[in-house]
Amino acid sequence: MPETKATDFSCESAGKQLPCTFTIAIYYYYSAESWADTSGFKFSTTKTVCLQLCHLRKLHPDPQLCLNGSPIPVV
Repeated sequence: MPETKATDFSCESAGKQLPCTFTIAIYYYYSAESWADTSGFKFSTTKTVCLQLCHLRKLHPDPQLCLNGSPIPVV
């Protein structure tokens, strides 16, 4: 089966409770990764980044995401 690549993919989530928002975003991300594995699509580990936009002024941890076992950088 030939390898198929998607050019753009976006996963967003919004909410007032940051831990809940992260949980929802991570769930959708891993669901998309699972779908890609079963349908023949492949996400590039070198081109994939995590962009976190937040209005909170205090420091909070970056989400920890992995793609095929490689960590996704937060930009």
